[in-house]
Amino acid sequence: MITSGRHVIVLVLTDQIMRKLLKKSLPYSMITFLQRVISQLKKPLELVLMKIQPHRHEKALKKVRSKNKATVAFFVLNADIWKFEEVLTMLENDPRFEPVIVVCPPINLRDEDIYSKMEKAYEFFKQNKHNVIYSYNKEKSTYLNVKKEISPDIVFFTNPYGYTLKEYRIENFLDVLTCYAQYSFILEESEHFYNKTFHNLLWKAFYETKSHKKLAKRYAANEGANVEVTGYPGIDSFVYGKRLENGAWKNRDISLKRIIWAPHWSVIERGHGRPPASNFLEISEFMLHVTETYHDKIQIAFKPHPYLKHTLYHHPDWGKERAESYYDRWDKIENGQLETGNYVDLVNSSDAMILDSISFIAEYLYSGKPSLFIKATPDVSARFNNFGKMALDHHYHGSKSEDITQFIENVVIEGKDTLQGKRDQFYRDVLTPPNGKSASKNIYNILCKELFD
Repeated sequence: MITSGRHVIVLVLTDQIMRKLLKKSLPYSMITFLQRVISQLKKPLELVLMKIQPHRHEKALKKVRSKNKATVAFFVLNADIWKFEEVLTMLENDPRFEPVIVVCPPINLRDEDIYSKMEKAYEFFKQNKHNVIYSYNKEKSTYLNVKKEISPDIVFFTNPYGYTLKEYRIENFLDVLTCYAQYSFILEESEHFYNKTFHNLLWKAFYETKSHKKLAKRYAANEGANVEVTGYPGIDSFVYGKRLENGAWKNRDISLKRIIWAPHWSVIERGHGRPPASNFLEISEFMLHVTETYHDKIQIAFKPHPYLKHTLYHHPDWGKERAESYYDRWDKIENGQLETGNYVDLVNSSDAMILDSISFIAEYLYSGKPSLFIKATPDVSARFNNFGKMALDHHYHGSKSEDITQFIENVVIEGKDTLQGKRDQFYRDVLTPPNGKSASKNIYNILCKELFD
């Protein structure tokens, strides 16, 4: 019988082959065909690993319980989507845990962007006084061997797609307790978010709501056996219904209404005939125009999806120079600003949002403030799960520049927010995390109960 270790080697090799093929200039149809072939070849091996994995977790759990202490490593590829700040703080304040952040290389980016992303993440955590390790040794041109140098008992992943070196992917940590909470609030009805090998190999998957656990039970090969409903930790620091003054906005004139514009990255047609989810190409210039037009009444923070600029680099009508110039214009405009980092303070000190970014459909509802969702296509919600459709119903909707102008004038400036009562009710009835506690507290309590009770 092939050992589980050999299964891992085969899985890693097939992934490496696929990555090399993707770097070649092959037709899209050929790439998707090869992806399906390799996926089918991997399935029997993955199923064996999934069957073995609960036994590995039991063994790892006994090891932690025997020493009554746990080293916890958080693998971070991009600080922009960091969701575990509150969980990390709780672990730092509990002597039974030794948490550390490992900044890993995001190899889905261009070489010159990999290290800038890593350095940005490292500085973010350093400034917040966390125990953080930069995985790349510049002098030796080598990467940290986490299993040897840190030997974690628990690993928290912040991305499910394996966009990093094999040393930092779940296949290399089958003998430890692995955890994950979605990097964004999942609103789409798709197996993609629940049934990757990654999802089935986890020790604990901390999901947003009971609706999301039902989706995992429907789609995942392990029927969601490893899912815990905790709420979404990414919104635990949001303050509902208040505008805080925290210095997050460049223009300090407090009389100006503060609007976040959050466009999604998918500005072109995606795979399998999926239409773009973003209106960025149509309204990019208008958003700068409207910022200048209402310069004495509003300010706008341009908060693009982390992958939007990378997508624009490769767009035939944009390219690197135009994309960089556009971002720079937002950085310099008097009553506007560019935001590419963590957005909690920005949300807490805002008055409204204009968006087509999917995750913010749910996330911004936790602020209690009005928002306008710009539909790229009339049937944008057709691919949403039930929760996503309910969440979308609590935003104002639009599809063109005139809708944006009306939202700014009537809802933001004049304060005619007719959806406020409906949002408040939805927050009380649906959005509040279970057990009367924050999502991060629920995650922390589960760890303590499993490891030490």
